[in-house]
Amino acid sequence: MLKSRIITLILFFIFSITVEAQNIQTEIRPKIRSIVSDLRKTNTIHLGLPVGISGYRDTSNEYYKLYQRLAKEAIDYELVLLTDDSSKTIVMYSFLSLYSRNYCGLKEIFVSHIKDETLVRTAGGCTGSIDRINSRMLKLLNPEYSKYQYLTQKEYDQFFNQIGQMKFSLR
Repeated sequence: MLKSRIITLILFFIFSITVEAQNIQTEIRPKIRSIVSDLRKTNTIHLGLPVGISGYRDTSNEYYKLYQRLAKEAIDYELVLLTDDSSKTIVMYSFLSLYSRNYCGLKEIFVSHIKDETLVRTAGGCTGSIDRINSRMLKLLNPEYSKYQYLTQKEYDQFFNQIGQMKFSLR
């Protein structure tokens, strides 16, 4: 009788921990939501690239600092959820954060955005640049330049043809 109660308690404890772990993985923590809320205030991606004729990296920009915090503090699962955000800036910040971590699911995220031709602006140089979401993601996954092989050259070529662009940047 005592053994069955102990076993029941252990099973209940394991079940409670499992349910709690599942709840954690379906939500974005308030701290991350706050960073994302602040990042939504701009439609330009700030990556600390050199800006203007000085050629100095723009690492003092508040949005660059927020991006760095997001990349550092968000867990992979939160970033994956954020790649489906309504703000395309947030989508790209999340994708870039996952890319910097060599996240193995980048191909799947890209495929889910393959038809997304929304334009996003990136601060840098004298005028910045404008890219489509799908082509910016594909550019990062190019096996010729990527440190890790997310796509084979054949897959890359197929996706490139599917997108139907000859140039990535509209600059």
